[in-house]
Amino acid sequence: MRPRRPHKKSRKGCLQCKTRHIKCDESKPTCLNCVRIGNTCEYRLVRSESSPAAIPVAQQAVAQQQNEVEDQIVVEQQSEGEHQNVQKSSPASGTVSMAASPYAFTYQSLGQANMLHLELLHHVSTVTCQEFQRGDVDVREASDAIIKLAISSSFLMHEVLAIGALHLSILRPDQKDFYSYHAAELQSYALSIFNSQPPNHSVEHPEVVFLFSSFLGIHVLFDTLLFRPEDFSQFIERFVGYLRIHRGVYTIAQGTWTALQGTELGPLLNIGGEETVGNECDALQALMETADLSPTSIDICQKAIERLQWVFNTTNLRAISPEKTGEMSLIYAWPITVSSEFAELLLQKRPEALAILAHYAVLLHWSRGLWVVKDSGAFLIEAIAKYLGLYWESWLAFPISVLEGHNLMREPNLH
Repeated sequence: MRPRRPHKKSRKGCLQCKTRHIKCDESKPTCLNCVRIGNTCEYRLVRSESSPAAIPVAQQAVAQQQNEVEDQIVVEQQSEGEHQNVQKSSPASGTVSMAASPYAFTYQSLGQANMLHLELLHHVSTVTCQEFQRGDVDVREASDAIIKLAISSSFLMHEVLAIGALHLSILRPDQKDFYSYHAAELQSYALSIFNSQPPNHSVEHPEVVFLFSSFLGIHVLFDTLLFRPEDFSQFIERFVGYLRIHRGVYTIAQGTWTALQGTELGPLLNIGGEETVGNECDALQALMETADLSPTSIDICQKAIERLQWVFNTTNLRAISPEKTGEMSLIYAWPITVSSEFAELLLQKRPEALAILAHYAVLLHWSRGLWVVKDSGAFLIEAIAKYLGLYWESWLAFPISVLEGHNLMREPNLH
């Protein structure tokens, strides 16, 4: 019998790879094997005595947070009608106890009020909400509407507090680990409460579920952009994971949009301002007509380009003053509307799809004053240009020109 070839075991691999007896690359939130076959990737978190000291607390919190988002909210996509269902499942079997962290409190449950929660709520209502404003909506009024709904919904309140903790982790770098840890814990607790809600909760309380889904998307985007891996392929996989999660916002809104318009959130739902016809994607559309893709894939990409140009047309980022950072809602307007088929083209790293993503990165670059964005737009444009090479330079002419300063540029105003 031929001796078995020696190999390095993956002791921290996902449960799916262990079941299939294959090596796991341990990528989080989703390993490459699970991405390729479309499995829900689950990790069992095992805490050893040395783990808190060996791994920075912020990294532990982010890894746990991303795993639980993938584990607890599974987005199923169907090509017909681009419909998507957000399913609820049980919480991840292994969790990191608060007692394992030096930042843990002495209270027994996250559900109990404490001074940190009051600090986070105050910060969200007075500072963070400034970046969720629309130009024609009073910030105080919008903040009051969100907080009022959060007070009546525990899972929404805990996700709102998690957003506050994320923001403070940027504003207070000396306490980054502390706030990052609690952002992850608060989101995990919010998800566990959300998963316990009855199936008809989305219909009876559309505004609460819509806000929760929106803040959850912001949370995942933050982790995707600012805790990005160095490997470009892994970053694309994480970004596609974000797209799949945030598309849940669009799914919820599709069925309840009329009802939402009649709630206190009505004034906040109209994205963008007066349309001004632009040409940011004109060259891209012309090149797409001769792309080496199937007619179906070309149609998918053209629809993604049309939606992206609409965002460019409704944004005020072209002529924004240096003191402003634009409306945060506009950087989510495109991701929540792209189809699952386009996300699959991105996952395959099709050059045409990556070129479209590079044009979206221009919006991120123009919004780099926002704390959830920072330098991610420039990173994405440069990474895509490097990956595609000189042959695809004509497809990236506009994004590259923006980085080189040939288009409107502004110094960011960090909040």
